Amino acid sequence: MKRENNEIKLDLSVSDAELFEDTFAGFEENAEATDAEKQRILSSVMRKAGYEMNGIIKENNNFTAAKTDNDTLIRRGSIRLKRGGAIAACIAVLAVGAVTAGIFYSHSIRVTGPSSSEMQIMNDFKITLPNFVGNRITSVMSDYGSVLNIHVIREQNSEYEAGIIFEQNITAGRTVDQGTDITFKVSIGKAMGVVPDVTEAEQELAENELRAAQFSPVIKEIYDEEVPEGYVVKTDPAIGSKAALQSEVILYISKGSFEGKVEVPDLISLTYEEAEAKLTECGLEISKEDVPNSAAEGTVVDQSIEPGMSVDKDTVITIYTSTGIEALVDMSVGLAIPNGLTGSYSVYVYKDDSVLSADTIPDASDVAGGTFYLKIQGYGKDTLTFRLTNNETGKSVDYMTVTVNYDLKTVEVDENSPDTEGLLATAEK
Repeated sequence: MKRENNEIKLDLSVSDAELFEDTFAGFEENAEATDAEKQRILSSVMRKAGYEMNGIIKENNNFTAAKTDNDTLIRRGSIRLKRGGAIAACIAVLAVGAVTAGIFYSHSIRVTGPSSSEMQIMNDFKITLPNFVGNRITSVMSDYGSVLNIHVIREQNSEYEAGIIFEQNITAGRTVDQGTDITFKVSIGKAMGVVPDVTEAEQELAENELRAAQFSPVIKEIYDEEVPEGYVVKTDPAIGSKAALQSEVILYISKGSFEGKVEVPDLISLTYEEAEAKLTECGLEISKEDVPNSAAEGTVVDQSIEPGMSVDKDTVITIYTSTGIEALVDMSVGLAIPNGLTGSYSVYVYKDDSVLSADTIPDASDVAGGTFYLKIQGYGKDTLTFRLTNNETGKSVDYMTVTVNYDLKTVEVDENSPDTEGLLATAEK
């Protein structure tokens, strides 16, 4: 069989993964072969390359093919390969197929690799594994399902919600080949159980039943008028409710009736409501007093009877709750009055833009050359400004600015204070 202008063209580009184009063209129209023989030879060539032919469409120089490998993208008149193995097979078969290419009339086969916008996939393709733990399995499957062979094991996990990966069998940071098997353990959520009915059961029996139900018992003792000492009064979470397996279930064990002495509980750092509930459980009464303190407002900072003391039932326990501010401290600040100052003055102490306190100098000449003391009150640290106003002229001056530390009881005068000239000017008419 005569062949004219047969050409097999192979063009490889590393940056574009694998790209090749093979064209059969210029064959004699009088090639002696039946249509059946042409179909059989072309099918054989493409099947060896990993394809199955569905038929040849003579009218438009194209054919339709169905690749048996799911990773190959099939387009009309074009076959896009993502596997180097198929490429090698095509090259080998086409070398033989060129001998009988004249039977294909002027039909052409175009085989192209992935475009630059598609993921590069080659025989030597590598991927560095990230830490998948904490990611949703559906997202990982979407992002990595085409380059990794993902296996999923679903297990209950108390730390991760359902659908979240909590373990991977290949360490993050390792570089693996395309198609590497990787196994993820995916949470199906916390295992839940029903808190068993242990009401009025003896403590040891109740603990054993909770452990058998895969819960962790925690013991708290309370007084109860009806339930005998050593037996369960109630549970938290409540009996019959659902709770995560291995989680804690509080067993409230009766200490018996309130008759006789009652042990005072520790109330420090509780809120008033929490302290009241605790004392009520013990059969004790409560009263409250607010005291200056820097602790959070409403927090118990002291109690009238120390924790652990035994008292009679219905004893009143006074709790002392914080006002949220520290106790006020009394201090005095002296103003140096310059010689020659006369007239009556009003003295105002400002904290920010608010008047903290006020006083009067009836006659400045009586204290001129000396010191006028003002009483102040506060806590922590404050910056204060002393403004003096002449009651006759109406003129005012911010005479002195100071920083007061009530804890250390110190006063630091601002470098621009006192404004002696400004104060003397207020007396001028």
